Amino acid sequence: MSILSTKAMLATLSISSWTARKHDRAATEEINKSKEAAVDASRVNKLLVPKDALAPIEKITGAARNFHYEYSMPWADNGARLLPAAAYVAYMARIRTFREQFDAAVSEFVAEYETHKEAARKQLGQMFREADYPTASDIHRRFSFSVAIDPVPAAEDFRVSIGDTQADLIRAEIEARANEQLQGAMNDLFRRVQDVCGRMVERLTSYKPGAKGERAEGTFRDSLVENVRDLAAILPALNVTGDARLNDIAKRMEAELTRHDAKDLREDLEARQETAKAAAAILADVSDFLA
Repeated sequence: MSILSTKAMLATLSISSWTARKHDRAATEEINKSKEAAVDASRVNKLLVPKDALAPIEKITGAARNFHYEYSMPWADNGARLLPAAAYVAYMARIRTFREQFDAAVSEFVAEYETHKEAARKQLGQMFREADYPTASDIHRRFSFSVAIDPVPAAEDFRVSIGDTQADLIRAEIEARANEQLQGAMNDLFRRVQDVCGRMVERLTSYKPGAKGERAEGTFRDSLVENVRDLAAILPALNVTGDARLNDIAKRMEAELTRHDAKDLREDLEARQETAKAAAAILADVSDFLA
């Protein structure tokens, strides 16, 4: 674990947004009474601004979270994820871009806040209440985007002044728990391979080109190959333990599964069968590693 602390760190991505939703007690009571239902049978939550007003912020937030999960591995229950040192520069560069996009989208939303509120007044009708809305000066504070980078804790860092025997026991527990978390993080990488290869096998084997004028069955998108290529490219950086099996799989994925693009795979039966067979072989190996 002391070696791991020099090869990785913990990254915690925190993004918060104004939900723009509000429980309408009066409307809830009215509906439940009109339907002769229990008081808690239904709940009316109203949108305080038009749905598309927050869409740009939500899109950036979703993309940032997906990227964070792609470039890191599970670690702690508190949201911290293991970020390999080899991926740090690329990770931070992309996160900074997401943060800039997020801040710009929030600023645009705040600038149009009163316009969105007036649109909501028309949409909500009698459900509109001015008291539901934060002030324009307060709304910006409802949004935040940050990432915290912390060192991976090592057993030798535990220096609380207690008896040597108790301290040794706690260090041993820290070490065991960290090793278990590390194994879980590495297994997560193998499961990612399992997922993309399993999806490739399923899609390629179920695909049936359509005859003239007919639609193909089980069609697949270009992302089928792109997802494999992206994972193969990032695996070596995420491989903090230097597992030779993982490096070998990354090379096989790049060489055998991305040789043909999705268009070629849709049009060439031989290429499709060859790629599906290679993906199945990698899938079998990975499944053995996880057994």
